[in-house]
Amino acid sequence: MIGPDGVNVPGQQDQTGIGTKKVSDLIGENFAITVSDKTVTATGDVKNITEAWTEFDETDNTGHFAIIKLPAELKGQKITMEGRAKGARTVTVDESLLLVQRLENLTEAKKLTIKKDGELYMTVDLSGVTEE
Repeated sequence: MIGPDGVNVPGQQDQTGIGTKKVSDLIGENFAITVSDKTVTATGDVKNITEAWTEFDETDNTGHFAIIKLPAELKGQKITMEGRAKGARTVTVDESLLLVQRLENLTEAKKLTIKKDGELYMTVDLSGVTEE
């Protein structure tokens, strides 16, 4: 199936794979997602990282980050993320399947469109999250 079946929120104690940060360092216990067709809607709290997180990026290493676990069918696949203020970005989904997105890097709509092979795979709507 093409679509976001299998997307979920990683466990609070899971490692992010970036430095020593755990999922609980990025999102609150009430962070949740719902899936409807090809739209993933996130609600709940995202925490403010105030101390530079140099393992993530040299310039965008503070702020509010959301994290979701992508469906297993995307492992090793190239996806293009649109809706970023800096323009689209293509990445290869690694073994962890974790997608970490800095909210400040999104446009005002706070929606991230993910495409695979040029086709819409899913939209991640982060407009409903609360920035602590």
